[in-house]
Amino acid sequence: VFRVKCEQRKVYEGPSAHGGDADLPDSPLRVWKGPACQLIYLLEEKKMGWRKEVRTEFQDSIQAAEAAKAPDPGAYAMAKLKDRLEEYDFPVLITAEWGQEDRLLKIFDDPSTPQPRKVRIISMLGYLFSAKAVPRLLTALKEPDLAVAKAAAVALGNIGQKESIPVMIEVMRSGPRELRAEVAKGLGIVGALHGDPSIIPPLLEALNTDDLALKTEVVWALGKLPDRRAYEPLYQIYKPLQSIRGPDADPQVKKLKEALNWSMKQIDTWEYIQ
Repeated sequence: VFRVKCEQRKVYEGPSAHGGDADLPDSPLRVWKGPACQLIYLLEEKKMGWRKEVRTEFQDSIQAAEAAKAPDPGAYAMAKLKDRLEEYDFPVLITAEWGQEDRLLKIFDDPSTPQPRKVRIISMLGYLFSAKAVPRLLTALKEPDLAVAKAAAVALGNIGQKESIPVMIEVMRSGPRELRAEVAKGLGIVGALHGDPSIIPPLLEALNTDDLALKTEVVWALGKLPDRRAYEPLYQIYKPLQSIRGPDADPQVKKLKEALNWSMKQIDTWEYIQ
């Protein structure tokens, strides 16, 4: 039995602050007090301790309704939640929850499966650490659809199969620029898991970019597999940023500084323990 409870202003009911279900995607937010729908299922009339939450983009439905010139905040909030529920692929999520990997792969292989559902399935295959999905994901990584390719890059990182490294390096070097941040993130995880130094040169090459989001992901990736070759290039990026601080600093620059600090510390620490 599936149950959906929608509220204009959510009355808290959900998991603990952290651990278990609270750390899974789409789990209820303890601090969210705006419009939300909570989805649960029961097996033989027993709650299974599984809960997902769909929220609107706004937390204050009265202000949002006024801005949209809608007369009834409650009806406006429910209409927006209905739109979100129509986009939310609950069947795929519950299939992943039950560990039905083969069923997910069958839906993924179906040519009629729409793109948003494929992206969601790829994400779930990553959370399932599906080694069986790796060949499909390596193909998806080279698809022209960037949403599918980005999801594949992140999922390959989560799954962590060494065979994905050469293809990810190839895409890192020659794939679309918009895809490289996700590939760098996945490559850092897989390379660190297997201690594979072949990821270092392509990541260092990727540092030569004006795209701060990409550069930040590359820096994080370099910190996951400490290698002395990365220290000087990272320090050269860090030097001109040392004086940038305070509330007016560019948020993306602050993220880059945080990544640089962490990654350089990882390299220093690694050398010390060696």
